[in-house]
Amino acid sequence: MNLDDALNESRLVHRRIEAPAFLEARLRAAAVKRSNTHRIRWISLAGAAAAALLIFAMLWRPVHSPALYDDFIPVPGSESLPAPMATSVLRVELPASTLQQYGIEAAAQPEFVKADLLVGDDGLARAVRFNRENSQ
Repeated sequence: MNLDDALNESRLVHRRIEAPAFLEARLRAAAVKRSNTHRIRWISLAGAAAAALLIFAMLWRPVHSPALYDDFIPVPGSESLPAPMATSVLRVELPASTLQQYGIEAAAQPEFVKADLLVGDDGLARAVRFNRENSQ
């Protein structure tokens, strides 16, 4: 008898052998318990990841691109104002803390920074554009 024949015969004999019912029940229960443990672990990890993303989103301050100095940025609250009939651009000096409100870090912290304000005909500021010299 060669090895292949011996293995085939062993396979046929073992195919008829079954685990006792109590052992099969224990194995199934252990598999279900382990599956539930993994599910709970994954749900916990997903919750922790969601919480971390939420904290990151709350603390993240955007880093503005060079477009910050080319485009006007809406002034907070100006979206609810009616559209002006005409606008004017005014060159002004604003407190340096204004830069920080828009997420800009100035290399040297001057007391005032230069900016252009877009003002409606009602005299209310609609948008601001900071000068490049403020970022250097």
